[in-house]
Amino acid sequence: MAINTSMLTVGSAWIQVTDGTQTKTVQVLSGAVRLADATTNPGNGFWQGHMLTDNDDNWATITPPTIAWIRTASNDGDSAEVSIS
Repeated sequence: MAINTSMLTVGSAWIQVTDGTQTKTVQVLSGAVRLADATTNPGNGFWQGHMLTDNDDNWATITPPTIAWIRTASNDGDSAEVSIS
């Protein structure tokens, strides 16, 4: 059996979630993340993006051609737990 769901701890560095060819679901289990569409790593100074929290808006489905990146929404060292499949 192949398991395609992964759990990530997301910090202040941007993590690439998709490469523009995949459909992925991102769920925030704890904390809050920012989600951005960018062809390359948005970099430390980039704060725009969609906000996903562990409250009401905790799911996002990413579809091609979006190249998605996530990072914690906090700027004070907090992290977030996410599930990606």
